[in-house]
Amino acid sequence: MPSEGAVGSASPSDAPKKTSSPNAISGRVIDVDGEGVAGAIVRAYVDAGDPPEMRTDANGEFALDDLPGPVGTLRVTSEGFVPLTMPDVPRGTSDLTLVLLRRSSMSGRVVDAYSQEPIEHFSLGVQPTGGSYEFNDKDGRFRIEDVKPDPSIVLRVHANGYETKGHYVGFVSPESQVDSVVVAMFPLVHVEGVVVDSSGHP
Repeated sequence: MPSEGAVGSASPSDAPKKTSSPNAISGRVIDVDGEGVAGAIVRAYVDAGDPPEMRTDANGEFALDDLPGPVGTLRVTSEGFVPLTMPDVPRGTSDLTLVLLRRSSMSGRVVDAYSQEPIEHFSLGVQPTGGSYEFNDKDGRFRIEDVKPDPSIVLRVHANGYETKGHYVGFVSPESQVDSVVVAMFPLVHVEGVVVDSSGHP
């Protein structure tokens, strides 16, 4: 059974209706502006087998036919959107409206903590939602277009010659743009010397 993503619910005006087929679930996938989301994948988890699935048409509409169980959980995914889970959808439901939220974006710079000069080459991981990226920018800039919303986002940044940095961003809400993130990296400290015993001998 799917677990990631938002859990959807139908508003009163979108109360589920019965389809002409008692074994089908049909409806429409839209964004927050009410536009149909074409090409979204809709899966129906109705038993322990492989879930039936289909892609929405140009208007965001779908119809899953010949479902084996009386009640199913719908899982909707589409590139650039937060996955949506709609539990307990009865077989025979029609005119179901499923609203997808767009994923968030994040941008900023990676700099030397002392000189504030940009660090050109660095890798960046997004925790705990996942995602790993490599950047090569003369101004130390980065932009991530597909950030999953989460209440406690941390950027894990690595650059040669610097300590790995965990930079706390915090709450990232759906359909938001988090800009002007500045990650200050501390250079690695190299210590050279000779280890001696209590008599002063190496």
